[in-house]
Amino acid sequence: MNDRPVHVVIGPARHGVVRHGAVVAGAGTGRLQTSAEPLDPGVLSGRRVIVQFTDRIFGTDALHAAATLERMLARAERRVVVLHDLPQASDGAAWQRRRAGYARVAAQADVVVVSSAHEAGLLTDAAPGVRPVVIPLPIDPSPYADGLPPVPTAAPAPGEAVVGVLGYLYPGKGLEQVLDAVAGLPVRVVNVGTAAAGHEDQVATLQARARALGVTLSITGWLDDAEFAGAIAAVDVPVAAHQHISASGSINSWLAAGRRPIVITSPYVDELVDRIPGALTVVAGSHQLRGAVVAALAQPELSRLDVAHIGPSSAQVARQLEELAREELAGEETA
Repeated sequence: MNDRPVHVVIGPARHGVVRHGAVVAGAGTGRLQTSAEPLDPGVLSGRRVIVQFTDRIFGTDALHAAATLERMLARAERRVVVLHDLPQASDGAAWQRRRAGYARVAAQADVVVVSSAHEAGLLTDAAPGVRPVVIPLPIDPSPYADGLPPVPTAAPAPGEAVVGVLGYLYPGKGLEQVLDAVAGLPVRVVNVGTAAAGHEDQVATLQARARALGVTLSITGWLDDAEFAGAIAAVDVPVAAHQHISASGSINSWLAAGRRPIVITSPYVDELVDRIPGALTVVAGSHQLRGAVVAALAQPELSRLDVAHIGPSSAQVARQLEELAREELAGEETA
């Protein structure tokens, strides 16, 4: 039997979960298996598998996605499944079906991994018998973090300051609240990223809202790594105003780039505050965003962060996942 774990990453290359899985696999010692579509079961026969799962990649809905994953992993020796985008009440009409789908995924896994204690609670609510392992999302210092311009000694000139939101646009991302908060301030708003698949209508909706408020809004669209880093560096005040957050790659991207974002308190944000003290500017709700933005404009150093204290690294996350994949082998060897 081959005890070298296989990191299985399914889906379009630009998807956040796919990019995450590829980075973690590249930092580990296992083999990376990528595919735009789910694999034939024979490809993973007898293998120790670490698979990144979100229902939006594997199927038309969560139950279909769970069935697709089950077929793909049917002949695997051991299944470590890392869950993303866990179901929560904000899913609306899809919530119960998503809960059932994720419960089915958890039931077929040998080990279930989530990225926060909040996500663990969401999962055990849907699948009470499951005891997930919590491994936080990795935060690797960006190679571009050292290229940030020096902290300005004065506030930006009126109209030149940039308030930035990062990542894919979808309902609940919080850009609406940011636009409302900065209306009347001498700033413009930039979303570094594009609309999530299926939510392309968000662009026109948000642009219309910005015009009604008298706010200049730019949406960059997809950027490569160097363009992404440049866009982040051009932001004066980073904000992550997610409404329903269980783990966040976009917050982590701000931290990795040496930026301290303004965030709205939530159970996941509380976890980050405990794990990386001082890394976030936390407000109690969207009604406090405006005051935090004004303070960050007046004191630019509030939006900068020493990346020496962030983590875990992708290598640490990969090592933990690969240890979970090998766990049973170690037990067999000592039996």
